[in-house]
Amino acid sequence: MPTRAPIRLWKMLWGECWRLVLLVTAALTAIVAFAAGVRPLAEGQLDPLDALRFMGLSVVPMLQFTAPFAAGFAATLVHHRFASENEALAASAAGISHRRVLAPALALGLTLTLIVAGLANFVIPTFLQAIQRLITRDVAHVMISAIERGESAEFNGLVIHADRAIRGQSDPSRGVTDRVFLFGVVAYDAGDGGTIRAEVAAERAEALLTRERADGEPVTVVRMRLEGAVGRQAGEGLGEVGAITIGPWIVPNAFRDSPDLYTFSGLRELRRSPERNAAVDTHRRRLAAALHARRVERLIDDALAGEGRLTLRDAIGTRLSVWASEARPDDARRRLISREGAGVAVDLADAAGVERRLIAERAWISVSTNESGGPASITLELQNVAAVGDAAGTRDRRAFEALTLDADSGASFYDAPAADLLAETRRIDPAGADGRLASFRAALEDRIARLEREILAVHNERFALAASCLFIAALGAVVALRRRDGGPLQVYLWSFFPALAAVVTISGGENVAGDNPAVGLAVLWAGVAALGAYTLVELRALGRH
Repeated sequence: MPTRAPIRLWKMLWGECWRLVLLVTAALTAIVAFAAGVRPLAEGQLDPLDALRFMGLSVVPMLQFTAPFAAGFAATLVHHRFASENEALAASAAGISHRRVLAPALALGLTLTLIVAGLANFVIPTFLQAIQRLITRDVAHVMISAIERGESAEFNGLVIHADRAIRGQSDPSRGVTDRVFLFGVVAYDAGDGGTIRAEVAAERAEALLTRERADGEPVTVVRMRLEGAVGRQAGEGLGEVGAITIGPWIVPNAFRDSPDLYTFSGLRELRRSPERNAAVDTHRRRLAAALHARRVERLIDDALAGEGRLTLRDAIGTRLSVWASEARPDDARRRLISREGAGVAVDLADAAGVERRLIAERAWISVSTNESGGPASITLELQNVAAVGDAAGTRDRRAFEALTLDADSGASFYDAPAADLLAETRRIDPAGADGRLASFRAALEDRIARLEREILAVHNERFALAASCLFIAALGAVVALRRRDGGPLQVYLWSFFPALAAVVTISGGENVAGDNPAVGLAVLWAGVAALGAYTLVELRALGRH
């Protein structure tokens, strides 16, 4: 064979492999993208036009799964034809080794490895974000479709069932982008571990959807008004609620929910700022609310220990001066203790300057914080209370709700990063003596640790899928040369099933790694390692022939 024969052989095999790779990749990707778009279309999540957009956007993400199989198929068919037509024997007789014959397939696999790795880390996440936004942008449509199928709609732990749903008119003057009327409504708040913290049933409900901004990003916010409602909270009996408004709930931005939707640089930023993840941010806000409540309780203690007076205000500007010496823990509330032991005095002064005094035999104060931020809501409960100078006598109970403390804002906690909140919790409660703080701190640390494991799993999955292109292409070429007497498709099955097993173990290992990194990563890379080992076994067998 002439000296330039190896070069011509390389060009021939290289060109044939790439021609088949492009054809097979286009066909496989179109089929998989179509299959991916059928389900959301059938479930009513997308209309036909959006389904076509979905399929178009799915083409690029599907390349990381179709490219390895296309590489294996192309390498197998090209090298099988080369071997079955005795060109491999001629090349061997001319002194061209198997390694030179396999070099184009290895170069093809390596090139696809680099391409898939680049796509997976820098391009595909952008398309996945667009796909998720396409599915979740019409929240009202998703809610109505779910209810019409007899399923439930869920918003940040609130699960809603209804007999019927009707879409209403939007109200741009109030910022309402969508309105949904629900009939025969049952809703419950699912806490951690699947426990039901509260549930309510109503004859009719109106869901108002608005577009707002959270952390600089546009989000959909849901508020719901229920009429003719009855409900109960955990540990309490059923009671009539009447008409109530619940919410708001932020429908999570698709980009914030999964590490799969971040580019390589985005994952690095997510490690530094884990609160960008919606699940982590939920736990961060719960810890912020607990720290906020603790700080307000300390402000109350300091005020009572100093001058023996606590000054509060209600929503209409009435000032309440509570005279007591301390507040002792009493279950979920804190009992106020009078300095003189003759009851707790409360001076009321309204906006007009009219003052009056209440004397209560017992008094309790409780602090409630909202995960969305803002000042804490303080409730003052008085028992056996009488007004000084009022001949009407005593009342069994009187409560002042939605009170605020002038020194309280709470903003510093809710805007703080997760790392700062954890550091503050360790500083003020290093031994975990405060059970409430300790539980929220542990939950946030666990969720951040899980996010770290998920990021590690995503990195490994992307590089494992990219590496599989090299091993699958090499295995296809080696099997084709060794089994040249078999039919093309029959020979391809010898590399197809190991390749399929490798892709399955990669995806399965990525899912397991979120809970158990050692086992998950071992499973994830086991398929790739098995491909490499199988290729070496086939190559040694080829060398003996």
